[in-house]
Amino acid sequence: MVSGFTWIISIVILGAWWYLDFDLDFLFIVGSFHLLFTLPALYLYIEYSFKNFGEQIEINSNEIVVRKFGRERSIKSAIFQK
Repeated sequence: MVSGFTWIISIVILGAWWYLDFDLDFLFIVGSFHLLFTLPALYLYIEYSFKNFGEQIEINSNEIVVRKFGRERSIKSAIFQK
């Protein structure tokens, strides 16, 4: 989700840069804001992907099942009720 949005905005910025005849001031200002707001999100996305690689979470009405590399852990939903 994050990477798709980043690619779309990057293409829009490149299109606007082309439309403005490759003005370096535009690229510096808009590119700086784009990097300022997307780099932290991309960092978290990549870190989360590496940390949770191979993990599957299944939520049922009475339990939550977490599977990672063949190991299965079950958490009963009674723990979460008041």
